[in-house]
This record gives sequence, structure tokens and C-alpha cells, in this order.
Amino acid sequence: MTIKARPTTYRGIPMRSRLEAKFAAFLDRSGLSWQYEPRAYADETGQYLPDFLIPGKPPTFIEVKPTIDQAEAAMEAMPRIWSSEPTAVLEIYFGDTPVILATKPGRSRFEPVQGNDWRAA
Repeated sequence: MTIKARPTTYRGIPMRSRLEAKFAAFLDRSGLSWQYEPRAYADETGQYLPDFLIPGKPPTFIEVKPTIDQAEAAMEAMPRIWSSEPTAVLEIYFGDTPVILATKPGRSRFEPVQGNDWRAA
């Protein structure tokens, strides 16, 4: 099933979807500093532009996707970031009942992480 994104502006920042704008609002309510699509990462297999960056040590990249199928592409692209940000963490939020997947360098698979239902906030 393909879900068409609706471009939306949040705090003057053009975003690719309402889902991303809603997540940005959640980050603001949570008091977190964030950057939207901070920079593209590339290697010989292609490029990857993560949705959000939460600066810190380690840096946390966040993808917000409506389905697991779309989340899988982000999982496969994360090694592009690790080549220049070796300690980075990737969190992926997706699904009707929000599920968070997270991984760190050196792990071969994503693990579910317990978290708040950000869509209800």
C-alpha cells in the first residue's frame, strides 16, 4: 500500500509530509533540539537523507515512516551514515500503533524500543 505524502510547512520549514511535521511538533513539545534533513550521506551504492537529527553524543538520526516497508530502506541505508558518524544511532518510528526500531553501529538487526505514543501527544 502506497501512502501519498502531503508537503507541509512547520515553523517555516518546508517538510515532505504531514507525518514529519507532526513529529517535529512532538520533538518541540519534548524540549529536544532537532534539525530537519540535516545533510545527505552517500557512498558507491547511493545516498541517504535522514528525516531528523537530534544532535548529541551519540548523534541520533530519526526516520518517520507510515509503514514498515518504507522503514526498511532507512535500515539498509544507515551504513552510509556510519562511515562518517561511527557512533550514530538510528531510530525509526512507523505504523498505526507506533513502533520504534533502533540500532547502533555493530548491530546487524534493529531492536524494538519501548517508547511513548508520540502521535497521541
